[in-house]
Amino acid sequence: MIPTPLRRLFKRLQRFTANLRELEERRALLDRPWEEDFLHWACDDHGWQLHGHFVPPPRRRASSVTSQGWCPGTAARTHQKRPVPPAR
Repeated sequence: MIPTPLRRLFKRLQRFTANLRELEERRALLDRPWEEDFLHWACDDHGWQLHGHFVPPPRRRASSVTSQGWCPGTAARTHQKRPVPPAR
């Protein structure tokens, strides 16, 4: 049996690596903006929704979303909806 503090440390390390992987996937998607046009499922505040306009090329795995469902198009729409604070 693994001691509790060691288990907690292991869980924190797992969360850290999962967050790091998500950030790396997001950066990679931002480097390939044309993939946003390929059909893909993305998760936002309203659940999973179909995004894109074109069928991906054959024999190519299109990864237009991260493993957690984030896509640059969803992020862009979220930022556009935020109200801009008034200038002082």
